[in-house]
Amino acid sequence: MEEQAATADIIFMEEMPTTELKKIRIIPLKLDERIVELVEKMETLIEKMNYGSIENTKKISNIILDLSTILERVQKTSANKEIFDRINDIYYKLDSTQLDDEKIYEIGNRIEVIEGKIDNAINSLTEISSRALPDTGERSAAYLDEISNELASTLASQAGRLEGIEGQITQLASSTDDISNTLSGFSFEQLKDKLQMLSEIDRRSAYLSDIADELTATLAKESSRMDRLEKYIDQTSIESENLTETIEQVKNFVNKTKKRYSRVENDILSELKILKESTTAMIDRIIIDVLEDGDRRLSELITLTGLSAAMIEKRLKELAEVRVRLRGEGTDVFCSLIR
Repeated sequence: MEEQAATADIIFMEEMPTTELKKIRIIPLKLDERIVELVEKMETLIEKMNYGSIENTKKISNIILDLSTILERVQKTSANKEIFDRINDIYYKLDSTQLDDEKIYEIGNRIEVIEGKIDNAINSLTEISSRALPDTGERSAAYLDEISNELASTLASQAGRLEGIEGQITQLASSTDDISNTLSGFSFEQLKDKLQMLSEIDRRSAYLSDIADELTATLAKESSRMDRLEKYIDQTSIESENLTETIEQVKNFVNKTKKRYSRVENDILSELKILKESTTAMIDRIIIDVLEDGDRRLSELITLTGLSAAMIEKRLKELAEVRVRLRGEGTDVFCSLIR
């Protein structure tokens, strides 16, 4: 995992081909020494990931801390080769995960960049309005001002919508935090399964970042176009037909910008809906996994997941109703599994 860092939403990318993985060979060291070596590598990874300013970096650290805790437990309790092999497998999984340094700022900082581009576009329009030639006629000048104000309003409303999207992304990250907090309480096989579940969310988050990139590029392009339009207004003659042509260009730009924003916004909201549904389904899987293990109880579930008791009870009730419809059993019978 050299020269790689974390994403804002802990983006676990596709695994590299097996031939490219850096395999960790079992070397002739005492088992405890090898475990200590792995723990130290985990701690080094944590240090690399903690430098980011994005709040979601905390989740990455938590997952690696969970893995480090498992290593420490094994070091204290066992010298069994099977467990040692499992530790190696965990490390293979972590080592093969690509964590791109740029991605750590995509959700947070890229939204700030987008908002900055919006501000630049609004400022550019303000300057266009203020530099309109004074003797082109009050009616034409007022029309140009109306068009530019409409565009400024459109861009400003999009800034507000982006803030709302950022809030939904933060909420989604909180849901994945809940899932990641369960890792330390499961066996190796369960841990591996949960990592695979998390990777699906993270791949979708990567796609969401690509949409943000597209929006940033669109704003940059249109901001540049407004600069050229501003120069055009400065250079044009005071003849009314030239000003009318300029006004039509601004009007067309407003309409195209509205369509582009609407498309990008719909894509982002659609992806967020899928992500939330995936998160809910994964939480359900975790709850069912725990319920089907006769040694678990609801209190242990709350401790493992970090979810609120009210949230878990709500999901249990919903799941119980589904099971009633499927099996014809009573809700009380199902709920007795956790008592």
